[in-house]
Amino acid sequence: MNRRELLVAAMTVSSCAILNPSFMSLLAAKRKSDTNGYKVLVIKIDDIGRNKYLEWSADGLTPELDLLTPEALDYVNFQAAPRCGVLRCTTLVGAEAHAPSNLGGRNCVWADTWPGPAGTWIGEGMPGYRVVIGKLHVMGGAPYPDTVLRGCDEFHGCHAQLDTQEGTPQKNFSHYHWWETSILTGQPKMIQLHANEFNTNVLNARAIDAINNGTEFIDFNYHSVHLPLNPPPPNDEPIGVQYVGGTTFEEKAREYMRHLSFRSAELITYARAAGYVVIMIGDNGPLGEGKGTSTQLGLNTPCFVWAPGLVGGQSTRLVGAQDIWATVRELRGAPLHVSHGGTVTLGGEHSWSFVDDIFPVVFGARPQRTYLRTDEFPKIGAQPDTTDWVRVVRNAQYKLVVDNDPVTGNVTKFHDLIADPGEATNLFGTSMTAEQQNAFNRLQLKLPTVP
Repeated sequence: MNRRELLVAAMTVSSCAILNPSFMSLLAAKRKSDTNGYKVLVIKIDDIGRNKYLEWSADGLTPELDLLTPEALDYVNFQAAPRCGVLRCTTLVGAEAHAPSNLGGRNCVWADTWPGPAGTWIGEGMPGYRVVIGKLHVMGGAPYPDTVLRGCDEFHGCHAQLDTQEGTPQKNFSHYHWWETSILTGQPKMIQLHANEFNTNVLNARAIDAINNGTEFIDFNYHSVHLPLNPPPPNDEPIGVQYVGGTTFEEKAREYMRHLSFRSAELITYARAAGYVVIMIGDNGPLGEGKGTSTQLGLNTPCFVWAPGLVGGQSTRLVGAQDIWATVRELRGAPLHVSHGGTVTLGGEHSWSFVDDIFPVVFGARPQRTYLRTDEFPKIGAQPDTTDWVRVVRNAQYKLVVDNDPVTGNVTKFHDLIADPGEATNLFGTSMTAEQQNAFNRLQLKLPTVP
């Protein structure tokens, strides 16, 4: 056994045994038969851009993940979304944020009752058992409509970013944040959905239970450390009890990333041993370093895929958050439409499957994207709003951004991502070369119209 195998085995056996005494039964128990496709685990890590991940990796904060990522397919051009809620809406229905079947271009706010994106949710009509764990982030306060559990057999977590509600009728609703505050203070109070070691450990325990039970699709969401940008709800716990160590935001985020590396690597290793395809993505860049913006710091996040027999390496293929929808559904053998009350609602109209990268012999070659779009409208607040939006479209080299703000007006930016990866120079309005002008014209045609 080499050093990598020894470290991963020791990490997995010791930590999983603590979280779940039935850990070793995974190898001994008869696994649930599945004739409907591959078992899939999708992991979403909150507020981590690719640039930040590479920085923290270089600083030695992610040693466990660093042992596993060389064995994964690494999509270096993966494009997520400007904010958490937009990413989750996009992956849920396979549609860009501007689309009539999505309209998910915003973050939820406290007491917001928006039920989430319309269309076919990723788990709907999918064969096998389906579990959602962690930060769903598509709607706000109680009462929670039944639509929040569409395509889901179990839900353990919070519906939105700012609250968990004790006593709701939702099936298998696991109030781990309520547990956290009762352990810390002895009081059954709500707590804001931010990161610490306790709730991350609980999330992993829920996922390991689901794997042991043979669950075919697990939609798993970690949380991140956030700044208290808004006042907490009236009966919320003080913001300080949620964080792990440190005094500054950067210190807290670094310490939490160190913890998250261990826990995510634990879960990935455990799922791979059970034969899962594992897809891990970030949702957007971190606060103060790209979150809520159209920059690559905000949109370009990690995307790693592990699968049985898959050889690791980097891919420059254009893959977007909306492509998770078609890829997962095809891996699971799910149809691309579902009937709701006699009405067929199509999903994934912007979603391109990349299963041919994961199992090329099984699925064969597929057409690949030549451009990627992402957008957000409005940038925050109620929706729809035709005055506050940002549109982004890119190809392998160039990126076009049109940002319309009710205060500052309409701004167009055009960047060469190969020559200028930091997007320091706006080519729009300058004397562009013929190649640049042609690329601009082609991308402009791909911009969606204002809703």
